[in-house]
Amino acid sequence: SSCGSSITQNRTYITNPSYPSAYTVTSTTSCSYTVTPLSSDICQLRLDFDSFILAYTSATGECIDTFSVTVGSSRTYPKLCGTNTGEHIYLETGRDTSAQTLTFSVTATTGSATFKIKVSQIECYAAYRAPSDCYQYYTGQTGRVKSFNRANSRHLWNLVYAACVRKEPGTCAVQWSVTS
Repeated sequence: SSCGSSITQNRTYITNPSYPSAYTVTSTTSCSYTVTPLSSDICQLRLDFDSFILAYTSATGECIDTFSVTVGSSRTYPKLCGTNTGEHIYLETGRDTSAQTLTFSVTATTGSATFKIKVSQIECYAAYRAPSDCYQYYTGQTGRVKSFNRANSRHLWNLVYAACVRKEPGTCAVQWSVTS
């Protein structure tokens, strides 16, 4: 849970320094973690946000503090902020065995951030692997798909990504409905 930590085990949690208290800064700072894939058979990382609160501008949805990733596949992923507790994302590693980097940037303007994230490494042949380039992947007969930062009723600015839904055995369609 200290900035600069390296993850070398599967299903490892990273937390902000001083978790469960907020990570407090007095000047703009970055807090990075590296994930070293267990082997060249790792195609994806799944990040489960047990707790994720980073500042954003409520008027526009633009990020003040950010979470960004650099992965071996060279794909560009959107920066996230806001309240995203309970959400998840998938990242393509490109079978790269070099370290993948997860970076939190916290500004002195807000001064604090809170995060606890489970990092799982997914083998290329795993049945539960998400289709390529799905930023989110939903499974099961029922569920709820919602945009990032929905807890704050403000969509994040300039956020474009693919949310995928797995076809369940014995089904032939997805039924969507709006919730309040």
